[in-house]
Amino acid sequence: MLLSLSIRNYALIKELDLKFNDKLTTITGETGAGKSILMGAIGLILGNRADANVISAGESKCIIEANFQIDKLGLQNTFEELELDYHPETIIRREMSENGKSRAFVNDTPVNLSILKSLGQKIVEIQTQNTSLMMADPKEQLNIIDDFMPQKQLFSDYKTKFSQYKLIQKKIHSHSELLSNQKKQFEFNLFQLNEISDLEIQENEELILAERILILTQASKIIESLQTVSNLFSENELSIVQLLSHAKQALKPVATMNESLSAINQRIESILIETRDISEECSEYSEKIDQDENELERLNDRLSKIQSLMRKHNVQTTTEILAISEDLSLSVSNIETIESEILAFQKELDFLFNEVIKIGTSISNARIEASKELTIEVESILKELSLPHAKIEFRFESGNHLLSETGIDKISLYFTANPGTPIQLLSEVASGGEISRLNFSFRSILAKHKSLPTLIFDEADTGISGETAGKMGKLLKQMGEIHQVLCITHLPQVAACGHHQLGIVKIYQDNDTNTIVKSLSNEERIEAVAKMLSGDTITTAALENAKQLIITA
Repeated sequence: MLLSLSIRNYALIKELDLKFNDKLTTITGETGAGKSILMGAIGLILGNRADANVISAGESKCIIEANFQIDKLGLQNTFEELELDYHPETIIRREMSENGKSRAFVNDTPVNLSILKSLGQKIVEIQTQNTSLMMADPKEQLNIIDDFMPQKQLFSDYKTKFSQYKLIQKKIHSHSELLSNQKKQFEFNLFQLNEISDLEIQENEELILAERILILTQASKIIESLQTVSNLFSENELSIVQLLSHAKQALKPVATMNESLSAINQRIESILIETRDISEECSEYSEKIDQDENELERLNDRLSKIQSLMRKHNVQTTTEILAISEDLSLSVSNIETIESEILAFQKELDFLFNEVIKIGTSISNARIEASKELTIEVESILKELSLPHAKIEFRFESGNHLLSETGIDKISLYFTANPGTPIQLLSEVASGGEISRLNFSFRSILAKHKSLPTLIFDEADTGISGETAGKMGKLLKQMGEIHQVLCITHLPQVAACGHHQLGIVKIYQDNDTNTIVKSLSNEERIEAVAKMLSGDTITTAALENAKQLIITA
């Protein structure tokens, strides 16, 4: 519900603080008085675009602020999705500067226009001649039936399952793309993996091979050096072992006389043991050295292959080659994993498809039943609006091939206004006035079936007059008993039906023009309606007629 509207420096409205009531408020004024300006200001609050031209002449800034009571609209989730703080009483503000900059706020939180528009559509619904034409859109026709249906839980269940279905579809698509890309690399990756695997490379093997090759190429020199050391240590008559043995024998008689002599004896013994070990190790090592030319050739060939592979992969060590091998192995085996996951997703998708179709079929059946009831109610109201022979018919096409976020239905609305005229597509046969009345009929019915936001009818009664206008006014008044309704009208019969009435007047003063909006007292209402009946010259008969219209409305 719109509680209040504050406007500063917007077009011809210099300063306006307006409070709104619940139920039906009719808004009247002469042509050009500023009704469109008021609607323009409300449109800016709801996210419409603006430029610096909307600022009153001579002013640098325009501010429009509206206060809404939204506790009955169930918008908590919407605020959460838009990352806004929810307040049952919400304030929306727009500010425009002469430099063209515009700012918007929801409860003092800055927002962009897309967020403001998304929120505004849920707080206020504006019906104009143009929005009435949306009646010819099959999507709008489907929305009307869905709003009329009582089985709201079906839509919630469907939305949940359909979201899950689309999510799995998305996963299958992304996995399939990944699989396709990896399959393009599969043969090449497998070749590279086999190339590394066939060599059976070991950790740090390039270092081990290089060392072994060095030993083999220097085998003769190494053997010669080792034999020389062995001979010097133990093989010659004056070898180090012989000399140390003589030294030990010479010290033996005195070795136990004191600790110092004993320590010297022990040290000679240790050196003697170490010398013998070195001699034996040199001898054993020289015997192990292989001088096989074939082995050297084999090792050189293997090292060459490993080094070639490292150059190919632009790495420096076999450790890096082994890491690449692991990555390639994962890539090759990952194809099987992805294929397995796609199969699992497909099973889940098939299950969800059946669930979605099952719920969609229930919705389809419920829509068909609801459309029959809705048809009866709409045709009844159309009779009141001077279309006594009007007939409508909802035709459905349903099936799995029509699966979408709204269900499995495609709808077409057929219409005829005259007896003997074949019923045809609404968009092909209905006039603007007929579509306007049809739209109004649907809105008045839906007002009883859903929590509507503030409803604003902006001269949606164009093309209607006389008794029909009175009936439309009474329907608007009935809607006002359930929801807040604002109706900008040029019809006295409609204006008289308001629970409240606002008058818009353009004032000329001191070479300046200003539009004001005021709540009319009962006497002012009678005068305003009388003026709508008779023109500028208000007659006694017009006043009496206006009084009766208001009393009997």
